[in-house]
Amino acid sequence: METRWEAKLAALAEAEQALDGVRKARPSLPEPDALKALATDLPRLWHAPDTHHKDRKRLLRTLIADVTLLPEPNRNRARIGVRWHTGATDEISVMRNDLRTPTAAIDLITRLGPTHTDDELVAQLNAAGLTTGKKRPFDVKAVRWARHAYRIRAPRTVPYRHGEIGIDDMARILGVSYSAAYYWITHYRLDARQDRSGRWCVTWNETVEADCRARVASSGHLNPTGPGARPLPEEVHGCLTVHDVAMRLGVPADAVYYWIRIHRLHARRTTSGRWSIPWNDEIEASARQSAARTQKYTPTTQTTTAGGAV
Repeated sequence: METRWEAKLAALAEAEQALDGVRKARPSLPEPDALKALATDLPRLWHAPDTHHKDRKRLLRTLIADVTLLPEPNRNRARIGVRWHTGATDEISVMRNDLRTPTAAIDLITRLGPTHTDDELVAQLNAAGLTTGKKRPFDVKAVRWARHAYRIRAPRTVPYRHGEIGIDDMARILGVSYSAAYYWITHYRLDARQDRSGRWCVTWNETVEADCRARVASSGHLNPTGPGARPLPEEVHGCLTVHDVAMRLGVPADAVYYWIRIHRLHARRTTSGRWSIPWNDEIEASARQSAARTQKYTPTTQTTTAGGAV
């Protein structure tokens, strides 16, 4: 006990010595007259070079209790209520900074936006002497923001070069799902490039189309009746595979997988890990109703293939 007592006394002495050192290092307060003069000249204290932002915040918290934004019918003005720690209150009325894009600029973008590119709109706006809400000249970034804010669509452009088509066109021509076409591209089985917007442009000709059709015909995944098909085991009676259902209903296999995932279509796994879907007239009628509600993507760009398909 005596040892612990001596240790506590030693720790106390060290703490008192450290406190005394801090007190000596702390700058002394200014004289009362100097402090009073400083308090009566707050602008000088506020703008002093050695006054940091954190010091200004502490100064505001010392003087102001709270600030309230008051209702104001005039949208171009703002009323601000200030309550000081002394209990006094002040009300300040200021003009709002209207950063909205001027109406004339929005009218021009709305009128020309669907048929003009962003660069063309920038030239038109600056030629008309119009500026942004921040009173700056228009640039492509400002035009794109105005399109987004006011839902002004951009002109439809065809990014494809000669001999190129899109993934959706290719999937429609071959009768496969978008995911299958995308898989071939991302696994380097098709020559394709991405434009600046990230859209895939697939090189397409007679040789590529013939190669893709041969790939589809030999794939048991894409063509359940092809040479590579794997039918369900014989003991699974009255059941169909995912691709059997997709072909019967005329929908992508992805839609059938989605119905299984959300329990709209009952299915179970076989020992090989494949989906087995019980099937009868009642299930088919219900599935056809789901297929009718499935939104199918219709490409807006028509491309003529080597075989004459559009």
